[in-house]
Amino acid sequence: MGKPGRYVGRGRTHLTACLFENHPELKQSFQSFRGKSAEELRTSKELRQHASRVMGFINKIIVRLDSEETYTVMIQEMCCRHMLYQALPREMKILGRQFISVIASTLQAAGRWDDQAQTAWENLFTFIASTYELTRAEAGLLACARRGKHIRKDYYIEY
Repeated sequence: MGKPGRYVGRGRTHLTACLFENHPELKQSFQSFRGKSAEELRTSKELRQHASRVMGFINKIIVRLDSEETYTVMIQEMCCRHMLYQALPREMKILGRQFISVIASTLQAAGRWDDQAQTAWENLFTFIASTYELTRAEAGLLACARRGKHIRKDYYIEY
């Protein structure tokens, strides 16, 4: 199949265009995207850059699948960064489903999508969301404090 990120990167533009159109409530989680129209978001350089970081993160996980300890720590660190912005596990699950939808259409067009690929991507995003949720719930403040992050103590109140 070649380089793992070969197909991941192709979906970036589609991911950014679809995520907020399919889930406009997520705009509230991104301070710089609040109040922007769908057209403004489609052409937003900042949103494209964020989507590139998301794609890059997923690619880093994929190339490290042989080292669970390494990619688990990467996900925990991502969790700490996102806790600063009060991103909820539910939002991570939505992003995962949207990502899978985009990657499925990209891989289908390349003739590389089947039940096994579907299961693999679902397992990857289930692991990411579960690790995010566990880090937030069990280790949360302590784990992030050890990494030098400062999280509001009232963050754990569900909204």
